[in-house]
Amino acid sequence: MNDWIRAGFSNCGITGDVNQDGVVNLTDVERMVDIIFGDPPTQYELLAADLNHDMIIDVFDIILLVDLALAGNQLPDPLWKFY
Repeated sequence: MNDWIRAGFSNCGITGDVNQDGVVNLTDVERMVDIIFGDPPTQYELLAADLNHDMIIDVFDIILLVDLALAGNQLPDPLWKFY
């Protein structure tokens, strides 16, 4: 995916919270699978779904997200938002 915009964000999103409901859970995994199978992501989803920070949304991000969702944990990354 080449639609990345990393400039212009500050504190306000949760890495892994792909569906923007405030928690990391299996519904985020569902959305990430939809993205991988071709449903266009928003810019927010691009940032939230790239858990390994390689600028590609793929199965490696899903593995990390499933682990987070099942463990009920958040990544230690800073929060962010577009402005």
